This record gives sequence, C-alpha cells and structure tokens, in this order.
Amino acid sequence: LRKELLNLFYKIKPPELEKPFRLNVDRSFTLKGFGTVVTGTVLSGSISKEDEIFQFPLERLVRIRSLQTHGDKTDIIYAGQRAALNLASIKKNEIMRGDQLGEPGSLLSSYMLNATFFLLDDVPDELKNRTRIRLYLGSMELIGRIILLEGPTLSPGNKSFVQIRLESQVSSKYGDRFIIRSFSPMITLGGGMVVDPKPSKSRRMQRELSKRVVSLSDEDIFIRSEEVIYLQSANGIVESEFSVRTGLSIIESRKVFQILQSKKKIFCINDQTKRYLHAEHLDRI
Repeated sequence: LRKELLNLFYKIKPPELEKPFRLNVDRSFTLKGFGTVVTGTVLSGSISKEDEIFQFPLERLVRIRSLQTHGDKTDIIYAGQRAALNLASIKKNEIMRGDQLGEPGSLLSSYMLNATFFLLDDVPDELKNRTRIRLYLGSMELIGRIILLEGPTLSPGNKSFVQIRLESQVSSKYGDRFIIRSFSPMITLGGGMVVDPKPSKSRRMQRELSKRVVSLSDEDIFIRSEEVIYLQSANGIVESEFSVRTGLSIIESRKVFQILQSKKKIFCINDQTKRYLHAEHLDRI
C-alpha cells in the first residue's frame, strides 16, 4: 500500500503555486469564541492573513482572522494543503459548501459554460439535447440543462462539445473538470472540462459557436488564445480576464499577446487597461 501511494505521489502534477489562490469550501460552521470557520483544499496559489480574498460567486470581499492547516495555526497556506479559515464579519449561513474563495478577478461567474463532455460507455441510453442534469464542479452541485453542439443526440462512449445552462451561477475558469449526473433517477453520465467559463451572449457568436468552440480546446495555446479573444467580439478582453479564460499565468499571457500582436492577429486598443481586440472585429467596426 505504501509503495502504491508513493507511485501515485510521483504521478501527481506539482502544486500550482504561481497561479492565484483558490479554495472550494466544503464545510462552514461556527466555533465558539472564534465565529465562522470554513474548510477546504487549497487548489492553487497561496494566501496569508493580510491578503484580500473574495467569496465567489457573490464576488464579495471577506476578511481572514486566522488560518490553520492540519490542526496547527499558520500565517500562510499553500496549494495542496487542507486548510481552515476563520473569517471575520460573516455568518455561517452567508458562506456555504459550494462557494469558493479566491483572489479578486481570478474566476468568472456565469449561468452558462461551454465545455467538452464525454458520455460514459456504460450509460444505457443516448443523451438527448436539452436533457436536465446535475453538474458537480468543485464542491458545488447545480441543476441545469445540457445543450449538444454537434448533433441532436450523443451516443455512449463518445465525446462532444456542449453548452451547459444552469439555474444558478457558477464560478470557474478554463480547464476546470466536472462530473454530470442525470437529474432523476441519479446516475453518473460522464464528465468533461470547461473551455469557456463565461460564454458571450451575442446572437452572432451563438450562431458561430458550434465551429468556434472546437478551437477553445486546441492544445496549441496560440490557436486557443486567438479564439478566446475573437469570442469576446467588439468588447475585447483585458489581461487578467484572458488568464482566467485560457488557464495561462499572467507571464504566459503577456508572451502570447506579444506574439499575436507581432502577427497582427490582435491589437491593443487601450494601453492603460491592457485591453485587446481581434483584428477581424477591428476591421468589421
């Protein structure tokens, strides 16, 4: 058993310490003399008592009173650790399982997700368009419908690009993994990966979506990045949001912007806010 656990350890990717802090809340309770405490696993980054932290999807600023990991008080918590955070000026019922804690601007909140989805091969029936489903992302369970973008049905053992439309908001970023179960009776249908955490509501973009969303899962970061910028239409995109939509760090994002600008694929339309626009939209405007 020890040998197998050690083998698993070497297969695990190293903690993403360079990325923004993120924690999925799995418990919230009141501790006498301390107030509200939440627990969860730190997915990425690190945070100290002095840092600003946001509660998602409310995007509300919360203050950290103290931090603890594995029963010991600490001044900083890192990716990979189980942690407990004692929060100030917030009641137990104001932050619940399924909420997330993260740095400001590190996640996008939406009622829709564009994603890749794999239907398990032992599911008894084809998946029909607009089927009501349960989405499990992080420690959150959400009700919604799955829109198939590549045909009216999906056969077991196959993969498709989908749009998930939810009854409540979810906060996510590019690359987040999820599980989908049927609404009733509950059986596991499959899982997938978020490729667009906050799809555009533009009607023109929706019409082009089925062919455009394919590029969002491309392994070539330049193809993926150009598509992310294109899908923001005439609004363009700022540096911080681009990182959330591509899963790249800020340093990686800046390199991509430089190369795409040199190829005249995109243009910076505001030097102060670092907002970029795709060349096709610039021509159209």
